[in-house]
Amino acid sequence: MNINHILLHQRAPKAADRAVDAWNRIQDKPNSINVRRISSSSSKTTLAAQTVRIEVDNTAMDAPATDSAQSGKQRLVIFGVRGHCSIANTDLQQGDTFKYNERSWRVIAVNLENLGELQAMAEVTA
Repeated sequence: MNINHILLHQRAPKAADRAVDAWNRIQDKPNSINVRRISSSSSKTTLAAQTVRIEVDNTAMDAPATDSAQSGKQRLVIFGVRGHCSIANTDLQQGDTFKYNERSWRVIAVNLENLGELQAMAEVTA
């Protein structure tokens, strides 16, 4: 959504509009992931495959080592949708796991602050 669209239509973008934009960005580099979730009763559930965009986060690789942080642990940023008119909401929670590029990953944070989309951070586990 760009400023020209907002000015032309004299309205702030709605969640559905932003979700369409997010879905279009996902389609530039789509990845299908199968998320595993551990419930409070310790049972594991595999969710239906979800299409997301995945980008490698190199900032974790560049950080200097400290006593309280592990330097060099590879991370990913996962982009999904929320509120799209025809695409199911991306369902990710902290602690979820999935496979990507033959490695195992664990979701360490989920951001729902951006209208129409979800962003999550995952860390390699194996």
